[in-house]
Amino acid sequence: MPVIMFYGPKLSTKEKEQLVKELANTASSITSVPASKFVTLINEFEPENVGTGTELLANIIKE
Repeated sequence: MPVIMFYGPKLSTKEKEQLVKELANTASSITSVPASKFVTLINEFEPENVGTGTELLANIIKE
């Protein structure tokens, strides 16, 4: 089973459903592996748990 890993911001359930569907379908069209065989793992991060450069993302968003 191929695995797709997504790391990003917190998403709604509807957004996750769309993300999983579109990632699996796109990967399937490229690899010819059926979309149903893909496993998608979603890791969500809050802005205060992400550093970019020398700052927390939460501080950058506030600016």
